[in-house]
Amino acid sequence: MPYEFLYYYYGRLRHMYHYYIYSGNFNASYIIDNIYIGDVYDAHNIDKLNELNIKNVISAVTGFDEIYTKDFNHLCLSLIDNEQQNIIHYFDITYHFIDNIISKNISSAQNPNKILIHCICGVSRSTTILLAYLIKKYNYKPKDALNIVKKKRNIVNPNNNFMNQLEIYYKSQNN
Repeated sequence: MPYEFLYYYYGRLRHMYHYYIYSGNFNASYIIDNIYIGDVYDAHNIDKLNELNIKNVISAVTGFDEIYTKDFNHLCLSLIDNEQQNIIHYFDITYHFIDNIISKNISSAQNPNKILIHCICGVSRSTTILLAYLIKKYNYKPKDALNIVKKKRNIVNPNNNFMNQLEIYYKSQNN
């Protein structure tokens, strides 16, 4: 993609911008299975992440610098929210990342590890990653999974390209 470097630098600028104007609010939404969906502000709120025992972060943002100490388990994906982004290739990677953490929680139910999945606004990329997890884990149809997430975070709205890829993923899981 000829403009990939522009998206990378745009992501880096947004990341730095959000870091320096960080308001201190934590607006991530708890969805299911100790998983939160949030935005880049939430990803920078280290105090709140620690308070909630969110020690695992999936960043679905291109240009997002490593901001976490070794106390955090961080998966950084270089994703752009557009109609050309091929996000389906990340679904199995993110599923295993999430499922490994959730599986470990069975033995530590008193203080489970939690996960924040974020992008810039917590609307499209992060939601798509969670929807792919729900499709594989619970065999939800994409629209049913989206309705579950929308009940907890009404701003979610994956782009049409991502929804189409979720449909393909759902069909591949059921063949």
